[in-house]
Amino acid sequence: MADAVAELIRILDREAVVMERVLFRLKGIELLVAVDEHRFLSDAAKELDEAVEQLGALEAMRAMVAGGLAEALGSEAGAVTLADAMRLADDRQRGDLLRLQLRLRGLNEEMDAQAQLARDLSLARVAQLRAALERLRGARSDRYGQDGLIQTASSSRVEFDERL
Repeated sequence: MADAVAELIRILDREAVVMERVLFRLKGIELLVAVDEHRFLSDAAKELDEAVEQLGALEAMRAMVAGGLAEALGSEAGAVTLADAMRLADDRQRGDLLRLQLRLRGLNEEMDAQAQLARDLSLARVAQLRAALERLRGARSDRYGQDGLIQTASSSRVEFDERL
């Protein structure tokens, strides 16, 4: 079973690397939104999706290895915990599993916080865009006369507008 534990460690380590990539992509999206570089958001979102797909593939691999560990422990598939894996591990592997547990937990918390920040920032930008569209819609409903006077659609009052 030491081989299965070693494989689990390899997969968990790879998951941590890919989670770092996901976090990097989330931070990149946050910065793009913050500096109004929306033209790059599509590419950044594609890169994020690719990294998330890699995570999904690694999770499937981890589930397969965990299934083998469950067999060795006489447990149900899907019920194996990291503590169960540690019982089958040697001392060095236990240290690796503990290190990875802390790293993955920290990355997961950081990704959740970064994703929430990116969502909040995106929602704020959407609200700004909606407000700008409403202002534009209001300006388009105004009627200009030849003399530069403007007749507002919402009122019959006429006022001078020097804006072009």
